[in-house]
Amino acid sequence: RIFATTTANRTRSHLKVLGGSGVTITNLEIQGANPHAGLGDAAYVAELEAQHGISLDGVTDAEVDRVHVHDTYGDSVYVSRHEVNLRWSERVWIHDSTFERTGRQGIAVVAARDVIIERNRFSHMRRATIDLEPTTARWGADNIHILDNQVGAGRLLFVAAGGDGPVNRVVVARNVLRG
Repeated sequence: RIFATTTANRTRSHLKVLGGSGVTITNLEIQGANPHAGLGDAAYVAELEAQHGISLDGVTDAEVDRVHVHDTYGDSVYVSRHEVNLRWSERVWIHDSTFERTGRQGIAVVAARDVIIERNRFSHMRRATIDLEPTTARWGADNIHILDNQVGAGRLLFVAAGGDGPVNRVVVARNVLRG
């Protein structure tokens, strides 16, 4: 179990993987420090929106399995590029996990290809449940599969896709939305 007891700065991720391949994160609970996380107006704090539960930056062949992330200021999982060599994340599998009470998104994909998000449980996301958000023209989301997830109450969209970079080949199938 990883948990935060202080607010800290904008960019604190509770678990950050920068580069590498063959990474597996399994059977882990991550508890953020956001006392207002969830659907209310106080959940989203712009100054702390980059405090993610898990940040995967430029990883290859990564798996997030049976993880429980809750009460974060930012996203439960953030999938992006490496900060130095600018390599996108590739072949990321996020499955059989629980994500609840965030200040921002459940899962954000901003610079990645070949991502599978399946058989997860989402509840009380302040913004979008899944956000495909390449924020620059050099970022993107390509070949993203969002499958067989259980989605509870949320504030904005189930899947949001927009930004300055391309969003291509997205499959959304067999998800159940309640509330």
